[in-house]
Formats: sequence, C-alpha cells, structure tokens
Amino acid sequence: MAFFPIVVVIIGAIACNEQEEDLFNIPSSAKNLISLSAKMDANGTGKAITRTSVSDFPNAVNDEAQVTVLAYITNSHDETPYINHEKADVMSDSTLSYYYLAWQEGKEQYWPDDQELWITAYNPFNNKDSHSNNKLKISLHPKDWKITPDAIVADPVTTKYLPNTTVDLSFHHIMSSLNIKMKSVDENVQLGKVEISIEENQSPRLYNLKTTQWEKPTVLTPSVNYLLSENILLSSIPVNLSSAPILFFPGMEQFVKLTVYQKLLDGSYGTISMKLSDIKDNTGTPISLLLPGIKSTLTLSLKPTMVFSVDNCSLQEWEVIDAGRATIHTEGEGQIEINVYSLDTERYKKIQSIKLISSGKEYRAIVTSISLSTSPFSALTENLKELPEHLDNQSQLIIYMTDNSMWKIPFSMYQYRYDENRLILTIDSKAF
Repeated sequence: MAFFPIVVVIIGAIACNEQEEDLFNIPSSAKNLISLSAKMDANGTGKAITRTSVSDFPNAVNDEAQVTVLAYITNSHDETPYINHEKADVMSDSTLSYYYLAWQEGKEQYWPDDQELWITAYNPFNNKDSHSNNKLKISLHPKDWKITPDAIVADPVTTKYLPNTTVDLSFHHIMSSLNIKMKSVDENVQLGKVEISIEENQSPRLYNLKTTQWEKPTVLTPSVNYLLSENILLSSIPVNLSSAPILFFPGMEQFVKLTVYQKLLDGSYGTISMKLSDIKDNTGTPISLLLPGIKSTLTLSLKPTMVFSVDNCSLQEWEVIDAGRATIHTEGEGQIEINVYSLDTERYKKIQSIKLISSGKEYRAIVTSISLSTSPFSALTENLKELPEHLDNQSQLIIYMTDNSMWKIPFSMYQYRYDENRLILTIDSKAF
C-alpha cells in the first residue's frame, strides 16, 4: 500500500514542472495534485471479486480504461465546473487493492485554495449533453441493442484538500440489464423469432450527475425494435435468446413489449405479446424487472398452443469488480429486515433495495418481500452471505425505490438490532 503515495508524488512533481508557466496565477498553497482512487460495487453477496488487470474495469477497451471527472466548487452559485469533464486513465498495480486514476498529460488538476469540491466521474465519456454541464445523454440504439452503452457513474463526493490523501470514488452501474431465456413445455416447439419493441420517446434519457436521477428529454424519437434469436428448436432446457444481456433504462417495464413468433405446423407463424410490466410473481404482484444496476433473468415457457408463461425470474446485483474491499469478517449470513411505522402504503410498496455502509464496507441487497399486514410495515431482503459486524453513527443507510428515487437515512432516524441471522432496521417514517 505504500507504493500509492509514491506514485502520486511522482505524478504531481512532473505536472508542476511541465506546467509551471501555466500555473503562475495559482497560489503555491493550491499546487496540490488532486489524487483519485476508483472502486467498484461488490456483487450481491457483498464479497469482493478479485481483479487481475485494468481490463477488468467496466467499459475497458483493449486493456485500457478511462473515466471523465467532473467537479464543482460547492459554494459556487453559477455551478461553473471547476474540473470540466477532464479525462483520467484507470490504473492498477499489484501492490494496490484498488484502482487509481491518473490524469492525462497536460490535464492534471490541482486543489483550489481552501475550497470544498463536489466530485464525480463517469464512463462512457462521449455522451455529455451539450446543453448541460452535469447531465449524460444516453440513447438506446434504434436498431442494434448491443451498441447501447453500459454506463457507470461514481457516487458524488464532497471534500476539501487534505495532505497525502486521495478522493475515493465508488462506481456503480446505472443501466438495467435483462437476460431472456426460453424453453418449451410438453414437446419440442419451433421458435420463429423474438422481438423487443420500445415505445416512442423512451429511447433517450438524461442522467443528472448532480441529483443522480434519470430525466426524460422532450424531443420525440422513433420506437426501437430489437430482434433476438430466431429459428430455434426449443426443448425443456432453457436457452439464452441473446449472447449478452440487453440494457434498458430503469423503470421502463410499461414501455417495453416482448413479442414471440412461433412457427406452426403449416409453416405460418403465430404470435403472442406482453409488456414487461405484465409479468407477475406467483402471488399476482407485478415484478420490477428493470432496476438500476440490477441484472434480471427472465425464463419463459412456450407451449404448442401459443401460450407462454413466466417460468422463473431472478434478480441479482451486477457481478462487477470491487477493487477496494478486503475480506469481511462478520457475524454470518442472513437477511436484512426493514421496518417503518406510519409510512404511506404506496410509498412503502416502492422500496426495492437497500445499501448499508459500515466501517468502510458496503452491503447491498434487493428487497424480495413486503408485508403490509403488520405494524410496522415490514420488508425483507434476499439472503446475504455476510452481514455487518456492527453499526455506529458513521454508518450510512440508503433506501432505493422503484421510481428511481433514493433516501439517505440519518443514523439518528433508525434503530438496529440482530435477531439470529437477521439484521433488523426500524426507521422513523419522517426520514422519508
């Protein structure tokens, strides 16, 4: 770990020597290089995934990875970026447990004198909206779903300069991922093709880096159609309809239609369609398939009578790289229970997932069941292989909703306790 500060010092010294003339107006106290580290969220178990090289960083191409850094001075009313979308290279070293970001030559950034900065970063970096300095414009490709960008964004960090200290950026996926599998029931069925269509004006979205929210543009765009595998003989063994998961914006279920073409005995084709919002669990409750940064797998069973049913649906965290988290020694595996008194029923039903940060470690979990028949209302997450050892007033609790909103719950507004293999959180409804 001692190698990292040495790298920073070397980079800073080179930058100061090469740009001394360019920096003559900057006070000497401000000539401190802004040093950044990059970490990725863990998978659904909260366990770190071993990485071997920069090529493992999301969106890396040909063993090279870059991000674009954006920063504002927090007390600037006009929000003129202090760092205006400058590129940085993602670097790794065998002695480090995380990536670090190296400014490109001639683009080195220095701390302003006694100013606090709001910093984030993102990739891909060629999708910035020309009308706004803090929004990413992402579009679903009108013909080829494989071209839709897999966008990652770092949680914003607000911090001042501290000597020999790096700014830690934690990246996460902001798109939703869907993998569709299909099988037949009773006998072999010939699949003609499968189409996914997206309604007009749903193809582009703006991602606001400051609010971390998706926004819809006002310009109308044509509908999108994706063609998946065709002319496949289905059996009882599910097959993937695409070589890679399809990317969508979160919360698009009601705008996405799935159409299956089945080849009949006379050579003609029969069709059956449904929207993703029509998919329900075994209790009849609609399933939120398209969640931010969540990979969903949908398995469909097709019958010879042109009826298909949802055979299985599973949700999990993206299996992405976590380069900064050591092995977690915890109290053991279990679930997280979320209890809230006197919260509006409709709002409570929108709870989709939870992120808990304790002692520098993150625990992310999807809510798998919600009970409105008890007081307080109770939601239960999937089973985690590890739970936090303890919580204190430095712990952070974030609740994510199906409408893409999020709630950061202050430590003073929730209580916690352990009950066998369950962490029970009781939250004051005023926190929402």
